[in-house]
Amino acid sequence: MGIHNAVVLGLDPGRDKIGFAAVMGDKSLLFSGILPAQESDVLERALRREGNIRDIFSPWLRECVDFGTEELELSLIVVGNGTCSGPLIDRVRQYALCEVLCVDERGTTLEARKRYWCLHHPSWWQRVLPRGMRVPPRVLDDLAAWVIAERGIDKAG
Repeated sequence: MGIHNAVVLGLDPGRDKIGFAAVMGDKSLLFSGILPAQESDVLERALRREGNIRDIFSPWLRECVDFGTEELELSLIVVGNGTCSGPLIDRVRQYALCEVLCVDERGTTLEARKRYWCLHHPSWWQRVLPRGMRVPPRVLDDLAAWVIAERGIDKAG
């Protein structure tokens, strides 16, 4: 299976939470969410394929495209190299049944902010604010994980 037909899982590690995003090889988002760090056993279940990955992550989803009930097969896992990445990368490599890449995550938060406003158009009053002053109403670790997944797709070629 080529990378363009693959499902890539991007992970944005953090001290208190882990952003995740399942992305197609063409970089389109399937679903994303934010997992509390203390729930990381959920990540292990998903990596060991102990059920449908979307169902495993469902309590923590923030964005989701309706793609039916199709079972997803992970072809690549991409982890950002930022805060708390070392232990997460080691853990992912222990349980992953596919390739694991580590990528530079600098600038992913700013890119995630742009993605948020593309997915959720600003209200009329927010549009009068300069783009840099628009603050999304939620944390964006899942959208940063989407950017991380895209960087992994680019790196994997």
